[in-house]
Amino acid sequence: MQNKDVSAKDASTYERILKAAAKLFAEKGYSGTTTREIVKEAGSSLSSLQFYFQSKESVYSEAINRALARQHEMLKPIFDEINAYEQAGLLNSANAWNLIIDLVTKMTDWVMLKEEQDVIRLMNQEMTSAAPLPLFSTVPVPAMDVHGYFYKLFLSYATNMDSFSAKLLSFFVVISFFNLALYPRVLGQILECDMDNPENILHAKILTKSYILTSIQAYLNNYRSDNNSQQETSKPVS
Repeated sequence: MQNKDVSAKDASTYERILKAAAKLFAEKGYSGTTTREIVKEAGSSLSSLQFYFQSKESVYSEAINRALARQHEMLKPIFDEINAYEQAGLLNSANAWNLIIDLVTKMTDWVMLKEEQDVIRLMNQEMTSAAPLPLFSTVPVPAMDVHGYFYKLFLSYATNMDSFSAKLLSFFVVISFFNLALYPRVLGQILECDMDNPENILHAKILTKSYILTSIQAYLNNYRSDNNSQQETSKPVS
């Protein structure tokens, strides 16, 4: 957590430290990164880091928590809409599919943000580590929220789906997004294009969204009756 109030004047220093920390932690790991390296990368000073953060672990956790907060802010309107449909008793199959499309679209946007690449790599390190830091020994609440809403939508769309299968599918879907963010350099080489180019990023987003939605729909249709699976959803996969 942030340990000091950050004024507008000092905000750039604070953000530079977090950005530099995320970059170095992603490249060298937590144990391989020192606070001196962080402040050097940030063009700051050790006293500045110590003013805002209690320890290296504090910098690390704040970098990830801030990224999760930004992700939650992007997804909150969709979460609110899902809650509203559910409270009104209107979270039927068609509405659930529309919301799955919206949630996949926003998740695709998030993982393609260049400024989030380093911190997403950090989250992957924690999720795949056999010995995560104590702070991340359990999945952070915002990350669990994403799984929870996908799970809820899958059950609402595929009414014959069991809870275990829906939770496992939500895991596979979220991990697919995280994996996509791990390989921007490789993706550019495979596609033989500059992945810093906005047009190429947009094209990749469209195809990624289509692939994930087609995969989700094909899987979910195994848990619907023949009659339901034949019905067209309100929004096509595109």
